Amino acid sequence: MLVKGVVLILGPERFIARLAVERVIAEHEGLELTRYAGEGIEAALVLDDVRTPTLFGGGRIVVVEDAGEMLRGALEAFAAYAARPTPSAVLVLVATGLDGRLKGAKQLKEAAEVIACEPPRPWELLTWIRDRARDAYGLQAGEATTGALRRLVGEDLGLLDAALARLREQIAPRVLLRPEDVEGSTEDHRSPAIFEPLNAIEEGDLRAGLAAIAAAFEEGIRIHEDVVSEDGAVAAILLDHMHRAYVKLLRYHLLRKLGASEDDAARRAGCSPKQVSFFVPRARKHRLETLVSRHGHFAEADAALKGSGAAGGREVLEKLVLDLLG
Repeated sequence: MLVKGVVLILGPERFIARLAVERVIAEHEGLELTRYAGEGIEAALVLDDVRTPTLFGGGRIVVVEDAGEMLRGALEAFAAYAARPTPSAVLVLVATGLDGRLKGAKQLKEAAEVIACEPPRPWELLTWIRDRARDAYGLQAGEATTGALRRLVGEDLGLLDAALARLREQIAPRVLLRPEDVEGSTEDHRSPAIFEPLNAIEEGDLRAGLAAIAAAFEEGIRIHEDVVSEDGAVAAILLDHMHRAYVKLLRYHLLRKLGASEDDAARRAGCSPKQVSFFVPRARKHRLETLVSRHGHFAEADAALKGSGAAGGREVLEKLVLDLLG
């Protein structure tokens, strides 16, 4: 159990942050769990929640994703709470960073348990892949294998983890992961350019979404052994894959509204058993009403692509990302 009543999970690496959140929750198994997406959440609601006893008098853990905006307007209030937290509660705040110049920031960091979530440096990435393969999936991966994963999947930790999960299923019961397993995989995850925009949509990350669109048009999309680089074809492929990801989020939230559990909703929405663990935290960041209201932007993008010709594909996809995540 963590000693302090407030846990600050800070840093730009979202996948590591997600693992940290799940670890903290696991360390406090038995506490009643409440999770909030950070968008539009009021500090007073979170503080009231973490101070309120549960129905049966037990402890609670409150997790606020993307809490940066909320914290900026209420640092002193959270610092005061962290100095004297509710003994039976744990408050977990997830943010990419905390401006140390703001009043209350230093006090909050001093009073809270701080978990840093920085991406591995370039020369550390192969070690990260090897360790993740071993610790999460029981796989043995040598330098040639980790190098193949980095070359074909890229440096996005979430994509690398998803690739390891799929490879675990493909080679079971064998545990030695070979370069040819990675090279011979027929999954589309061989092209990060396909999946990075999808990741950004699921994460609700506008900046990452725009960067992913730019990279896809500049570098092309690898599908098996071919690279698609013509703008119109790139735009059509991305639009199709982005729409599938969006529909998966819609299905998940519709199923949740109908009473399905998180894991069951994710599986019925189209996730494999290994994908559930990283899809559900992302899906929690979205609201059904917002997803429904913005779904029409895909039809607009499709019509715009058909009318713009190949040259306008990038602009259409960038506008779509802005419409969905802006």
